[in-house]
Amino acid sequence: MAKMNRSIHSEVVDLTDRQIEILALVSKGCSNVDIAQLLNISPNTVKAHMATMFERLHVSNRTEASVLYEKHLHNEHSCEQKKRDLIPFISISLIYKGLSRTEEIAENLSQLLHCFEIITVQSQASQNVIKDSKSIAQPFLLKIDDLTDVNADIQIALFSNDGLSERQELLYKTNHPLAIFDSSNLIKYAVEIYHQILKAEVEKAGEKRSNQQQLCAALLHCEAVNFEQLALAKQLSEHLLKSNESWHLLHAMKSMIANKMITNGYSNDVAKDTSQLAYHARKALSLKPTSSWSQLAFAYFCALSSDLKLAKKHLLASVEANPCQHRALQLLGQIFAFEGSIQKSIELFNQLLVNFPNSESKGICHGALALVYYCAEDYLSSKKSAQRALMYEDAPKVPMLITLISIAEIEQDDDALFALKQQASTIDDKAIQSSLLVAQKIVPPERMNNYLSSLKRTGVI
Repeated sequence: MAKMNRSIHSEVVDLTDRQIEILALVSKGCSNVDIAQLLNISPNTVKAHMATMFERLHVSNRTEASVLYEKHLHNEHSCEQKKRDLIPFISISLIYKGLSRTEEIAENLSQLLHCFEIITVQSQASQNVIKDSKSIAQPFLLKIDDLTDVNADIQIALFSNDGLSERQELLYKTNHPLAIFDSSNLIKYAVEIYHQILKAEVEKAGEKRSNQQQLCAALLHCEAVNFEQLALAKQLSEHLLKSNESWHLLHAMKSMIANKMITNGYSNDVAKDTSQLAYHARKALSLKPTSSWSQLAFAYFCALSSDLKLAKKHLLASVEANPCQHRALQLLGQIFAFEGSIQKSIELFNQLLVNFPNSESKGICHGALALVYYCAEDYLSSKKSAQRALMYEDAPKVPMLITLISIAEIEQDDDALFALKQQASTIDDKAIQSSLLVAQKIVPPERMNNYLSSLKRTGVI
């Protein structure tokens, strides 16, 4: 009997990496269609792998195959998967007033911070938050205090610890009226806390940074839209990938950077960058399909492949995995508009402006609203949103400028058209063509034709 078990174990181990990956998903109850979607292979390929596995394992159905996997390979595969996963490396201590209302806020905020995949939170209740926080030794401390006796507020404060003394440096603080506090308010605070932690990690490192601190720097630069910071993010992620090929987040970042380079007209070779985006998006999804970052990266690939239905599916999965993933929400809002759900799109972007008050969100959201209003032929609102977007450093400047040119031509505003064309003359033609090429892949043809026609009449293209 022992010999037979060793033989079965050998058969399981001798499966290819792809077959083991499929077998792991089968054991979780995934159908062939589910597996094909997660691994970005065809259902027929999955079916062929399944037939080979059944023959190799001497089983006749999925249940028997799952039993063998769970018995002989599950622990080994789980350990290997853990090695491949990006383990949260930034530790936070969260201390909160031991009351039901603050406990609920602490739990919800902890969950949101966990969703970023690089942060782990250790929380504890306290009757005296200030006193008990002095014993915290973690590099970051988050305090949630109930100020009911003072002004009926909840106070959330983030501190960094120097690790050598009881000195704590305040990084972020906010008060919120308890009477109107709900879980949706926490998204804004979670995003702010996440960004402050990234900045603190980068600043405390100096010139010599660990891999984790370099990753934090890359994530910060990845937030930008301007070419210089995106180039830095690309350089850092490529450097880290050399020794961390199995970090799904690095592959997702490469896809997101490529997407921004392409959509903002910075790409010197759109076909090459699109190919790189596709490779890294698939890689991220295969390494960790449950990750919000992986789902977002793959959604970018789907969008640039003109498959908005599939892009929408992955964007929704990305937001479900991390409600703070504003990039997924931004693209989702644009897809709503292209589907004809203009009001739904406008409401989503306006909510984004409330929940994500950083500059990128504002610049991109106002820019997206400009395009949504343009699709609705509300040119006055489109023009106002585009002009407002350009007030922010990280706005998508090329798409906004050509949108304003199109509106000026439609409204026959010769003065505005002359001034805008002067601005356009300072932009590389390749950047304009790149921006329009991306738009043609995403925007439905009936909406894109009028846009292109108006630009052709101005001589810009």
